Amino acid sequence: MDLIVVIDGTCFDVPDSDENARVFGRPSSRPGTQVAFPKVRLVILVEAGTHLIFDALMCPYRIGERVRALKLLRSVQSGMLLMWDRGLHSYAMVKTTVSKGCDYLGRIPANVKFLVEQPLDTRCDAFGFSSCAKNATRLASSR
Repeated sequence: MDLIVVIDGTCFDVPDSDENARVFGRPSSRPGTQVAFPKVRLVILVEAGTHLIFDALMCPYRIGERVRALKLLRSVQSGMLLMWDRGLHSYAMVKTTVSKGCDYLGRIPANVKFLVEQPLDTRCDAFGFSSCAKNATRLASSR
């Protein structure tokens, strides 16, 4: 493993102007009200130790992180360990990452179940190495 990289996203305010509101949009709010500032979504691929940004995408607020994270996979390669948070997990993320020869470590939502093939700790079978397959029966867990 040569490099540990992370994909993550955030949103931030941009100056309140008609042009920024048109391009980036605003989050929804109560009827009859408006959020104070337009928001921009930033999704980055960053090296975990130095925080060097390898790739980044800014987009309108309405476009989700998962869509943009998939685009950032253009910059991963063999020898990297890519980490992502549970909101970014998808079969497409795993498939694309593996096709690039990149290893990955990702948090998954509680409703996604994998069979633990090799426990990390003999006292607990909840944590371990698993593999991913498109076949839904392969992902079923008896837990």
